[in-house]
Amino acid sequence: MNKKQFNRVFSIKKIILIILCIIWGLVIFTFSNSDAESSNNISKGLINEVIEVFSNIFDINDKEIEELTISLNRPVRKLAHMTEYFILALLIFNALRIFKYKGNKYILTLIICFIYSIFDEYHQTFISGRTGQFIDCIIDITGSSLYLISVYGISNDKKVKNKNK
Repeated sequence: MNKKQFNRVFSIKKIILIILCIIWGLVIFTFSNSDAESSNNISKGLINEVIEVFSNIFDINDKEIEELTISLNRPVRKLAHMTEYFILALLIFNALRIFKYKGNKYILTLIICFIYSIFDEYHQTFISGRTGQFIDCIIDITGSSLYLISVYGISNDKKVKNKNK
C-alpha cells in the first residue's frame, strides 16, 4: 500500500469514526426522547423477557417474575446509562486517537462525555414524565470512566510487557 492509498484509507476511518460518534449521540438522544411511561415499559419488557427465559431453569413463578422485573428495573436502567456512555467514550477516545490529538485524550474524552451527559439530562426536562437528574450525569460519567480506565490499564500493561522484553 502506497502513501496515497494509506492516507485515503486513514481518511475513511476518520469519517467513519465521526459518523459513528454522531450516530451514537443520536441514539442516546433518541432513548432520552421517550416519555417516562414508554421508557419504563420498554425496560420492564426487556427485563421480563430475560427473566422468563430463565424462569423454568430456576423455577420462578409469575408473581416472582413480576417482583423481579420491578426490583431490577431501576438498576438495569442505570446500567443502561453507564453502557451508553461507555460506548460514547470508546468512540470519542478512538476518534481522538485516529485524529492524533496531542493533548490528554482521557481528560478530553471525559469532558466531552460529561458535557453531552449534561445536555442529555437537560433535554429530558422537556420530555413528559422525565426529569433531568445530576446523579444520572454521574452514572453516565462512571460508564465513560470505566472505558477510559480499562484502556489506560491495557495501555500500561502493554508498556510494562514491552519494557520487560
